[in-house]
Amino acid sequence: MHKSPVDCTSMTEIRVEIDRIDRALIALFQERWGYIGRAAEIKKPAGLKADIPARR
Repeated sequence: MHKSPVDCTSMTEIRVEIDRIDRALIALFQERWGYIGRAAEIKKPAGLKADIPARR
């Protein structure tokens, strides 16, 4: 179970929670890049541009 910031009483506990969040973020970015790669595979044969400015 993770601790909220106010429940942390030491720098060790803070570091554990930051590391936990970093791992979760990395996993989410890896998942996102998988979708980006798949989108590129779908767009190329369909003749679609890779960049869609309206999505920014």
